[in-house]
Amino acid sequence: MNNEIIVYVLLGKNGQRLVGTTNNIKQRIQDHKKLELPEDQALGEFSLFRTERFHTFIEAKAREKYLKSAVGSKFLNDLVEHTRRPGIVMNKKK
Repeated sequence: MNNEIIVYVLLGKNGQRLVGTTNNIKQRIQDHKKLELPEDQALGEFSLFRTERFHTFIEAKAREKYLKSAVGSKFLNDLVEHTRRPGIVMNKKK
């Protein structure tokens, strides 16, 4: 049994991000794909951009809060920009 708590970042094709916490990433992604919540609808088509694993819910929620803060948002902006630089290939199809 896996007790890890995952903080995840979804990146929409429109550039918007969604940061959340879950203990079942596969199920959570499926939930987001249903577009039932306003934040899912605003995100539109998305990809899983980043995951971070934690042993406790308290640690995970603190990281989620940080990533949603101004400083954390800048960190994510820089990370997104870095992955879009020429020469860096993500999710290359074979």
